[in-house]
Amino acid sequence: MNNNTLDLRDTSARFLQMYGVPSIGAWYDTEIDFLDCTWGKDQAGANKMLVMSMLSDVQEMVERGMNEEARQTLNRAKWTITNKL
Repeated sequence: MNNNTLDLRDTSARFLQMYGVPSIGAWYDTEIDFLDCTWGKDQAGANKMLVMSMLSDVQEMVERGMNEEARQTLNRAKWTITNKL
């Protein structure tokens, strides 16, 4: 394998390619900790707000031609919906 090829067997590399972050769990924990300040123990409300915020970000990314970032953000939103709602 040459140095320019992404080794998708490495979990961090897969997450970076798919989600734009090396660890989806660590990313989620950071985001939800921030939202807990506002939403308190309403975990469902915080998760919904997180997804809505990401979808809003995707709209702006698409408008600016940031297609790869938009794709990764959509993947993070889908992960949140699938695993946390």
